[in-house]
Amino acid sequence: SKMAGRYWPTRVRAKCVEDPSLAVAHGCFWELHPEKAFQWEQRLKGELGEHWVIDEPGASQRRAAWVKANSARAEEIVQSERVRREAKAAASEEAEEALLA
Repeated sequence: SKMAGRYWPTRVRAKCVEDPSLAVAHGCFWELHPEKAFQWEQRLKGELGEHWVIDEPGASQRRAAWVKANSARAEEIVQSERVRREAKAAASEEAEEALLA
């Protein structure tokens, strides 16, 4: 992936614009897909720890700028992730109770 970026930077950049997972691999996820990057961070914080972030150049500044410009959407994403985690925990508890019954 990195080698392709060195040899064909224009082609790789165009693909990164189209495909967020390629943008992650090439360190431009926050630059090209900030909302998706925010969503992924929120999801992965639940699995990897609350301090986990996507580490790429300029990510903290881009994150802060995106959250400031899209505060309502950011809160919506955070709330949605909170609800998803609670539902997952409840389902896990129910499955454990069913096994013990």
